[in-house]
Amino acid sequence: MGLRKCIGSGTTVRITEDPWLPIVNRPTPVPVTPGLENFNVSSLFQVGSLNWDVDVVRDLFSPTDAAVILGIPISHTTYEDTWYWLNEKDGFYSVRSAYKLIQD
Repeated sequence: MGLRKCIGSGTTVRITEDPWLPIVNRPTPVPVTPGLENFNVSSLFQVGSLNWDVDVVRDLFSPTDAAVILGIPISHTTYEDTWYWLNEKDGFYSVRSAYKLIQD
């Protein structure tokens, strides 16, 4: 429930399959356009850069999901997509935060 992918290159994170949205109850976005099942998050970047393609994101997702996606920072320090724990500020799992997540 609290495990998410931190976006680096976006090449190993599937848009509609992998948990990458920083929302507790909805880890993947719901596209308004079908057919994104086999695409990676890197498909949402500007060509040749590690920046969101704002127009593409706004075209493919609801305004709410687009705002969430565009608010996700892309890691420029590490090129790899990594895992993090959503319920801790430092991104590391703790039993305390898992217990709190289950209780909520």
